[in-house]
Amino acid sequence: MKKFLFILFFFTTCSLVAQNFEQQRDSLITRIKEVAAIQDSAQKTIAAQQFLQLFEETLNQTNSMNFGFDSIPFVGKVVSPDKKVRVFTWCVPFGNAYQYYGILQYVVDKKNKIVVLSDKKHSLTKPETTTLTNGDWFGALYYQMEQNKVGKQIYYTLFGFDFYSETNNRKLLDVLYFGENNEPVFGAPLFNNGQWKACRILFEYNADSQFFFDYLPRKKMIIYQSLVAEGEENNFVPTEIFDGLIFKNGEWLLQKNVELSPKDFRK
Repeated sequence: MKKFLFILFFFTTCSLVAQNFEQQRDSLITRIKEVAAIQDSAQKTIAAQQFLQLFEETLNQTNSMNFGFDSIPFVGKVVSPDKKVRVFTWCVPFGNAYQYYGILQYVVDKKNKIVVLSDKKHSLTKPETTTLTNGDWFGALYYQMEQNKVGKQIYYTLFGFDFYSETNNRKLLDVLYFGENNEPVFGAPLFNNGQWKACRILFEYNADSQFFFDYLPRKKMIIYQSLVAEGEENNFVPTEIFDGLIFKNGEWLLQKNVELSPKDFRK
C-alpha cells in the first residue's frame, strides 16, 4: 500500500510540475509575440528585456531542465548529445539590425545552472582567435550541436547563423566548453586549416544564396560549400565544391574537395 501511495504521489507531482511549466511556456509564447508586434524601438527593447528576464526566471526553477520549452516562436534550442547542456537563442529585429539573445542552461553535480549570454561580437577585432568568458558570447542563432571529448575535457561544437548585413549572411562554428569552476567558455583553438588554428570559423555569403553547412553523420564530418568572390566586393557565393572538417587528434582538421554521394546526405 505504501509503495502504491508513493508511486501515486510521484506521478501526481510530476504532472503538476509539467502543468506549471506548460503555463509558463504559454506565458513566454504570449510575451515573445508581443515583442514581435511592437514597432517602437524603445518599447521593443524594454519588452525584449522583460521576456529575457521571464525566461531566465523560468529556467532557474528546479526541474526546468526536464521540460522541453519547445514551440516558443522565434526561439531556437540546441541540446547536447549527453543531455547536460542546452542553449536557447533568438534575435529581435530593429529595422535592418538584429539584437541577439541567448540563455545557456547546463547541469553541474546534478544542479541546474543558468547563464544569460551577452552578445559581444561587434566589439571583437579578431573574432576567429578570441575566447569569451563571463557570459560574453558571439551572438548567433544556433541550430546544431556536436560533442567531442579530448582527454577529460568535453567540447561542444555549435553551428550558428547570423543576419550579418542587408546583403550578406554568416554561418559559423563556435566551441563551448567548461573551464575552471565549471564556468562556460566560448571559443577554443580546435579548427586547424593546416597553417593556423582558429577558435571559431565564420563563413560570409550572399544573403540570396543557399549555402550548405551541416554535420553529416555518415561521413563523420562537417561539410560545407566552398565560397568564391563574385562581382561586387564582399560578395561571396557557394560553389559546387565541398570542403569539410573531420575531428581527429583532438581538433577539427580541414579536408579540401570532399567527394560526396547522395547517400551521404541521408540521416
